[in-house]
Amino acid sequence: MRPIEDGLEPRNRQFRFPERTPAMIARIGFLMNLLIGLALLATDSSRSPTFAEMLILTSAAALLVLTDGSTNQRRTMAIERFLTRICTQQQNSKSQTNSLRLSVDDHEGDTCSQRLRKHLERVVGERHPKSSRLHHDHVRDLIAAHLTQMGWDVRLESVTGPHGPGHNVIAEKRGWNEKAGIVIVGAHYDTVQGTPGADDNGIAVAGILTLSELLRHRRLEHTIRLVAWDLEEQQGWGRCLLGSRAMARNIVRAGENVAGVICLEMIGMCDKQRGSQQSIPGLQWLAPDACKQVLARQQRGDFIATVANKKAAILAKAFSQGAASQNLPLVQIVNRGFIRLLRDLRRSDHAPFWDAGIPAIMVTDTSNFRSPFYHTAMDRIEMIDFEFAEKVVMSVAECIDRLERPDGNQRQTSFEKSGIPLSSDADRSCFAQSY
Repeated sequence: MRPIEDGLEPRNRQFRFPERTPAMIARIGFLMNLLIGLALLATDSSRSPTFAEMLILTSAAALLVLTDGSTNQRRTMAIERFLTRICTQQQNSKSQTNSLRLSVDDHEGDTCSQRLRKHLERVVGERHPKSSRLHHDHVRDLIAAHLTQMGWDVRLESVTGPHGPGHNVIAEKRGWNEKAGIVIVGAHYDTVQGTPGADDNGIAVAGILTLSELLRHRRLEHTIRLVAWDLEEQQGWGRCLLGSRAMARNIVRAGENVAGVICLEMIGMCDKQRGSQQSIPGLQWLAPDACKQVLARQQRGDFIATVANKKAAILAKAFSQGAASQNLPLVQIVNRGFIRLLRDLRRSDHAPFWDAGIPAIMVTDTSNFRSPFYHTAMDRIEMIDFEFAEKVVMSVAECIDRLERPDGNQRQTSFEKSGIPLSSDADRSCFAQSY
């Protein structure tokens, strides 16, 4: 998701060394550890942390606490949960593979959450087209190769950017009813500089790859188009969202019938602590019902949110039904009336489709309004809640299924209970879990 000003609350004074000198020595020591940690991350920011890195990251977290003798309570609590998670990881995790080809055998017997993790391990790492062009292009090729292997028709769409050309990766599976239109599910794969981009937006890219596996043997009425947008984060000529703008423009020129667009924007952060969810400025006046839902949950960041334009009513309803089938808490906002003045609702790749008059929804964990690691070096794979992300991906799959029978009559049964043709027993295991 493209950046805005940091909206975190003012720091609360909580801790101070009694003497200035020991505090200064501690800060210098922790700062040295932080620099070492950043050097390791720069060498290979995509791999799982070693024990040495855990110690370094602990020191870096302590530096945040000691700076000026104060701390941001929200950020500190999240760091504590982050450290707890990485310290409980198994030390015998497999090292990351550099192969572009992802074998189906790699996923034999895996659940959807395990598949998401394996895909994310290959994607995570800075993907900026200027400072990390090599990994950026590597991920682009990885996405295209996997979608091709899954039997989808894959092509690249060129995008002009400020740091050289970019490419949207587009995979398509034709539906049996051309009049039903095209359903697009997409996520951007680039990042800003200095972040591994696990939640923003690697986990959503992993979701696209997982959907390609789940849907590859389905016979659907709609044509399904899975897209990895490029240059969402890059600002050129005063505008961001360059990949999706180019795609929306080309769709309008070609006169294509698009039934709806589902934009996956950061879907892996779930925080069940009270007060972990922040409110979008102005939303309490323009969308009080949504704010009441968040307050009723004691501001816990454990839900998924959707933002839809008025034309996407059918799509939003289908996603709501899909989320309900997964027991996934959902907060929905409709972009109408004065709500359209809130720029925070237009910060991802759904916005160009709104501008083109195309039904579109953004599915998001609310970005920086929940995650204190947004656009930082600590947006790492260890902070991703894969069970939460799995529910989101399965909700999208259920949404597509419900679009096939919007009246609910004689609809195919839900994924986890159906006898639908699945790609393998491994695929079938993805639908075996209920929540």
